[in-house]
Amino acid sequence: MEKSVFSDFNISGRKENLYPVSVTTPIHSTPMHLVRRAFQSLWRQSFGFSKIQWVIVLHNCTASYKSIIKKEFSKYENIKIAEADAPGTHVAYARNLTLREADGKYIMFLDSDDEMEKNAISEVIIGMEKTGAQAGCMAYEHVIGKLARMDFWVDASSIDGEPCVYDKGDPRIADGLCISGKALHGEIFRRDFLFKNHIYFKEDIAYVYGEDAFYSFKAFGMADKVAFFPHIKGYIYYFGLGMTCNLVNTSSDASKLAESVIDLFNHGRQCGLDLNNLLCFDIWLYRIMLSNNPKSLLLLKEFDKKISPLAAHLKPPIMQCKEKQPQADQVFASLCAAFK
Repeated sequence: MEKSVFSDFNISGRKENLYPVSVTTPIHSTPMHLVRRAFQSLWRQSFGFSKIQWVIVLHNCTASYKSIIKKEFSKYENIKIAEADAPGTHVAYARNLTLREADGKYIMFLDSDDEMEKNAISEVIIGMEKTGAQAGCMAYEHVIGKLARMDFWVDASSIDGEPCVYDKGDPRIADGLCISGKALHGEIFRRDFLFKNHIYFKEDIAYVYGEDAFYSFKAFGMADKVAFFPHIKGYIYYFGLGMTCNLVNTSSDASKLAESVIDLFNHGRQCGLDLNNLLCFDIWLYRIMLSNNPKSLLLLKEFDKKISPLAAHLKPPIMQCKEKQPQADQVFASLCAAFK
């Protein structure tokens, strides 16, 4: 097994399912007004806040910041706060610690600057129980800086609000992953399934991008039964354009970003997932974000140069959700123009 905070972990001595669900959140000095927004979205859940365990891991935070978090949240019995003081580690380390500390039957994820809709947890858990799935995903609303809210990744046809349920190896699983992009937003897993199959976050990843995608692809590729809930738009993901712009500032950074995309989708293929649709949207989205960087011409040139061999093999996306086909066609047309 890879290097992991789980290396000395003995699950056999662990009490099982103290809560129906654990929501896990790594925090690295996130502004408190955003952390409070995330908390409030859990507090108002129709599922009942007391039935939700919120696992917070403070990753390389200052002493003063830790004190603020503990003062505000330690009074709640169902909030577990752990610390990860490990300089040089990335968020994968903190995410693994949240998994280790979780006591719920199901595991969900909430970034410290995002929020969940009021009925999200209740509806998705009912769906997981009804289907018996080990891995599931609801839809989410993607808020990118000042751009319009987008939901083009919601690509799974639902009949009368029923989930889409697929057995292991079904090619539609890869298309269904368009619901969450390649991230954790809206995803839910049975904790016993994750631990039994040693599905943890890749801590020795060579770059900061993609720990969530490596995890998601492995989990959805290994699950015996997968359920998608496109009718449940339960997660609100705030992606500031500044995030990628701040991480990618040199031609070397842009090249590493492209390499990470290539590695991720090679990993997806190894997990038995044909991610053509998701790859189209991913390259398109990264190009939009890079174009908002002051050094956009330099960065796009390097990113396109590195990604072009992969982009040349893209196929027109075929959407399960037919209403999304025109938008998918526009995305593909823009890629064809960029890589002609």
